[in-house]
Amino acid sequence: MDPSLSLQERTLLLDLAYQTVKATAEGSPAPQITLDELPDHLCRPTATFVTITSKGALRGCLGTTKPQQALALDVIHRASLAASCDPRFPAITAEEIPFLEIEISLLSTPQPLLFSSPEQLLMKLHPGEDGVIITQGVQRATFLPQVWERVSEPQNFIELLCQKASLHRDAWRTEKISIETYQVESFHREPDSVPKN
Repeated sequence: MDPSLSLQERTLLLDLAYQTVKATAEGSPAPQITLDELPDHLCRPTATFVTITSKGALRGCLGTTKPQQALALDVIHRASLAASCDPRFPAITAEEIPFLEIEISLLSTPQPLLFSSPEQLLMKLHPGEDGVIITQGVQRATFLPQVWERVSEPQNFIELLCQKASLHRDAWRTEKISIETYQVESFHREPDSVPKN
């Protein structure tokens, strides 16, 4: 990955993501930016994910594992999708905005993980560090490294990832699959309000 973003660059991206989520929830246009006016880092094609949580619960998470457009533009695009198009959740409403935490993840280039047995696959994973992509034919899914915080055991991690890819839970043991790993640089914006119990 490129060198880490500066605090100013992170803050700018988080503000863009927040303003996009807010605009999407309110039915307003997303922020407009001019790449010529942004730091070079924010203009380089970068794969991103935007994760939105509310009061500790996931409310939307969408992104890409392959760079498709300038970093700043991709953050706006993914923030809008995460707020309105994650099929697991209803669209975010304007009333939720003060309670949302927004996290941006910048992905490194995925690298193939070579293994000769299911046991070796588990041994080669780095919990807490690796994002993982599983592919079989047209079936494909990924977990960001942050998922390790909730699923710390490698076998369970891979089984759940198989399910996310609409594969059998034990497909990693019995079928020909490909695995890629990547790392992320992530940073987040705290909610504006503290949720009341």
